Amino acid sequence: MRDPARHLPRYAAEQAATTAGTGCPVLYLHCAADGCLGVETSVHAANYLPADSRDEVIDGVGHFLHLERPELVAARITDWLHA
Repeated sequence: MRDPARHLPRYAAEQAATTAGTGCPVLYLHCAADGCLGVETSVHAANYLPADSRDEVIDGVGHFLHLERPELVAARITDWLHA
């Protein structure tokens, strides 16, 4: 998805949409122990988020942080919405 050399013309609109952004602030949560998308993939996440966004790495959880730590995720989202 991130390598333009691998993009296919038939998916041009979808590929362009992945970099278009939302225009509004985003809360991006990534798991420190994610076995599917390693934490190293989130190192530069802030560079791709709109202004006033927040990115956070959550320690001690894997890929399904909302299932593994629902209270923590709910608290982060609630805090984000009230900020």
